Amino acid sequence: MEVMQSYGFHLLDFAPNAITCVSIYAHLCENFLRIAPNLDLFRHFFIPQIENDALSGSITWIPRTRM
Repeated sequence: MEVMQSYGFHLLDFAPNAITCVSIYAHLCENFLRIAPNLDLFRHFFIPQIENDALSGSITWIPRTRM
């Protein structure tokens, strides 16, 4: 919910793999790192990719790479 509220997205905007990405991130934070998932850490690793031509499912998360 925090990711959606921060970016102003709705659940219908996300592609299925975007929901999977967020849930895996939360699982890894809680079970392996023993920390609560937070938005700042999520933004450090992922950026949204938005397709303009899709009606729904137009947002996916792509890993942030070093330039």
